[in-house]
Amino acid sequence: MASTGKAAARGKAVPKAQFSEQTQPAPAAATTTKPRATSRRIGKPKTLYALNVRVPRDMDERITAAVERTGMGPQSIAHEAINDYATAVGVPEDLPVPAKEDRPFRERTPKKRRYGTAEEDEDRQFGVRITPLTDARLTAACDITGNGPQDFVRTALNVWLHKKKIPFSARQD
Repeated sequence: MASTGKAAARGKAVPKAQFSEQTQPAPAAATTTKPRATSRRIGKPKTLYALNVRVPRDMDERITAAVERTGMGPQSIAHEAINDYATAVGVPEDLPVPAKEDRPFRERTPKKRRYGTAEEDEDRQFGVRITPLTDARLTAACDITGNGPQDFVRTALNVWLHKKKIPFSARQD
């Protein structure tokens, strides 16, 4: 009998494990290694920036209707809306993209106080992740228009939804 572990430290003998033919571990040569997993996001940017804006409840319903009608996701809708509207206000499409640590600061849109019941005026959070180029175009468009990102993105979404003929009340069909 071989002595190992805590029992051996106490001076007791520990019986050696006995394996039958069926329960014996497989030899090391029989094991195979799995091929390394490849990334599914080939060709997509690895750096995305978070963009969170508050949108009115009716616009949120219109975005939901647009997702159902177009088959695009909210992130694709936001990208297309921001880039279309940035092009319309004169931002070039081949803008130089600053490094992440050199991103310029964008002034926030001042909060507007609304008085009324919370249920009526409650805005909804619309959060997506945008590419560095879209972020740079958004910053340039905010400088051109003098609006903050909150107002610019709301206007861009509204124009895009109007262009796609999504009604103001998404419940109308």
